[in-house]
Amino acid sequence: MAKQSKRKGKSTVGNRLFIEEEKTQMDHGKTLGGMFETFFRANGLEGLRPRTLKEHRVTFKYFFSFLEKKYPDIKYADEVTTEIIRDYVYYMSKESCQFKTDKKGLSPFTINIRLRTLKCFFKISL
Repeated sequence: MAKQSKRKGKSTVGNRLFIEEEKTQMDHGKTLGGMFETFFRANGLEGLRPRTLKEHRVTFKYFFSFLEKKYPDIKYADEVTTEIIRDYVYYMSKESCQFKTDKKGLSPFTINIRLRTLKCFFKISL
């Protein structure tokens, strides 16, 4: 038999929203920029280090610039599909330039770091 909680009432923690989120949910869906700002503030409140937060911002800058180049019509998070993420991985591995070199393609290590951040973002935000 499952152990029952002594707490009475309805659980509301999972249902809480920031004011900006409530406004965007009334529209088509959550905008990517708005979702990122919510994600960024939540990570800051969780106590992530300033360097980690800075790296999150840089990672999303790369992802948003990719979307602006290849998929300029995408403005909302629910429009990002698995196929778009795969295209982003291909772009990073074959087309993107490495830092301070003309060599095409990022290292697998860099790609995995950027994907890890995106996974956390979409897992929490959607």
